[in-house]
Amino acid sequence: MPSFVLNEAINRWLIRSGGTGAALLFVALLVVTPWLFEQWAIYGLQNRLQKSGVNFSQQLELHIENSERQALRRATEMQDQLGNFDEKAADWFKSSDEVMALRWVNADGQALRYASRSGMPTPALELRPQQSLVLAQANELNKPSFSALYELAGKKMVDLYVPMPQPMTMTLVATIDTSTWTALAALQEDMSEITVEVIPFQTGLSSDKNHLRVNHPLWEGHWTLEFRSRELTADILKIFRPAFGTIALLISGLLIMYLRNHKLRLQAEKEAAEKSRLLERQSRLSMLGEMSASLAHEINQPLAIIANYAVAGQMQLQQTPDAELLQDLLQKIQEQSLRAAQVLVSVRGLLHQGPVQSVLTDVTQILVNLKPHLVQQAAPLNVKVKLKTEPDLLAKLDPILFEQVVLNLFKNSLQSLENTTSPRKTISITALMEEQTLRIAVADTGHGIAPENERKIFDSFFTTKKDGLGIGLNLCRSVIERFQGQLVLRSNGPDGVCFAIELPVASRPKE
Repeated sequence: MPSFVLNEAINRWLIRSGGTGAALLFVALLVVTPWLFEQWAIYGLQNRLQKSGVNFSQQLELHIENSERQALRRATEMQDQLGNFDEKAADWFKSSDEVMALRWVNADGQALRYASRSGMPTPALELRPQQSLVLAQANELNKPSFSALYELAGKKMVDLYVPMPQPMTMTLVATIDTSTWTALAALQEDMSEITVEVIPFQTGLSSDKNHLRVNHPLWEGHWTLEFRSRELTADILKIFRPAFGTIALLISGLLIMYLRNHKLRLQAEKEAAEKSRLLERQSRLSMLGEMSASLAHEINQPLAIIANYAVAGQMQLQQTPDAELLQDLLQKIQEQSLRAAQVLVSVRGLLHQGPVQSVLTDVTQILVNLKPHLVQQAAPLNVKVKLKTEPDLLAKLDPILFEQVVLNLFKNSLQSLENTTSPRKTISITALMEEQTLRIAVADTGHGIAPENERKIFDSFFTTKKDGLGIGLNLCRSVIERFQGQLVLRSNGPDGVCFAIELPVASRPKE
């Protein structure tokens, strides 16, 4: 009940506002939602960059401290064996990819010995002023110190100054390629979409949300780490923000047009519902007429049989009365009266919606029991009746209605043969089982159906007979379809027609 009331309130609001309020709300949602997604993407991106920056900075700090210890150890070895400088330098180059050049300098910054990797240019032997300050700082503090970032041979380099203790005041300068540091990023799982670059020292924050600059006390003033994300989610959302706005305006215009016609549609639906009720009432009247015609058509046969038996009884009374024969005629009249009542019940049930009551029926037995009556009807016209059937053909159906279908098809064939001059007048009824389908065919040797009438023979109230109602074949097809089967015209020509009933095969329940 609360949801129903809410829906009614929303509908009334939409009708009164003509859709304007809903359109404005929709535009706001369509504009704000992408912006919220963009801010959410930027927030997640900044968190990932911050986490990666902290983790990589810690990893680089440990790497630099390890490099300083290694440089101090090797500098001590090279100081003890100064004559083997070239040999020691070559060994260092071989064991470390980051060291590109080595120099021994005195306190004044003059280069005493120099070695570099193959292909590396020889740097100036005199130190630049800033390098001299780093040298003085390293000697004064008596600990390794780094220079600021600079470029050499297209590579970003830093110098590591390792002072030696007294009495031999010398400093080992190791030129280090910083690109080897960025290779450490590949070892971190959280940096699969993040790259890192060593840039000259920067103090300002990057305006690009995909960038993050990180400084550390160990290298502050010398260089800066810049982290960059390769994710484009935030940029894509930012680019498409105007497109979302345009789409929002377009859809909101369409929404206003749609909702402004909502009231007219409701009124039209109300009128259509009223007309539908009138049509339903007329349909019921039409169904009542069709039911009356069907009942008249189906009851006509048992009533005709009753009349024939009554005439036979009257003729017997006028002749020599035979009590046994009269008793048999009265019994048959009673049977046909009960059969007429059953036909009435079955046809009435057929016209109701829902499944027809059906039972497991032996079709073979029905056709065998029906044959004498068919032969009796065909005898005055010199029509031969042939019955060919397999034993134990079972199907779920209403026996009375199925019998009426066969009688109707037989009666149509009989009427077709009544006006033919063919010397061989035959009606064949065949019942066979083919691929789990029960097929009952009724064929005659009459004049057939006109080609222009083939498509209309199953239509209601279509007939080619002067006194016909046009309900027989239509009712037969409806009966068979209610048994999950079909009635089709299998063949037609100047030599006769063949109607086929196809039903699903049933089996006896296991005891």
